[in-house]
Amino acid sequence: MQTAREKYPQQAVFILTGYGDLDSAINALRLGAADYLLKPYHYEELLLRIESCLEKRELQKKIKLYENILPICCKCGKIRDDEGCERGTGKWFSVEQYFHQKLNLKSSHGYCDDCGKKQLDEIKKYQKQRKMQYNKK
Repeated sequence: MQTAREKYPQQAVFILTGYGDLDSAINALRLGAADYLLKPYHYEELLLRIESCLEKRELQKKIKLYENILPICCKCGKIRDDEGCERGTGKWFSVEQYFHQKLNLKSSHGYCDDCGKKQLDEIKKYQKQRKMQYNKK
């Protein structure tokens, strides 16, 4: 069991034995066995347990996937830092604060090419409107 877990950590290990007792079952589960079944067994019970193990494995894959997602507020753009606390309960930080805290990076503000062009267009539009208002007077 231990060797299998070391060589293939993602592999589900199912113990099926005719010589089991409570201590060996507890030990196997502590070492990471997906399940433990004693012989003699009913075929239907074996199938149910295997199905349960496969479902559990799929859920673990989904959890791993979501663990690698950085939660960002879609409204204000703040980032939640769940490190050191229960997932989903972390403190929210601005992007600048998060980068400074996690990566010790300082940030500067500017415009990307697309946003810079949009901002320049807005300024020109505003200036044109002001000029038209001034000319009416």
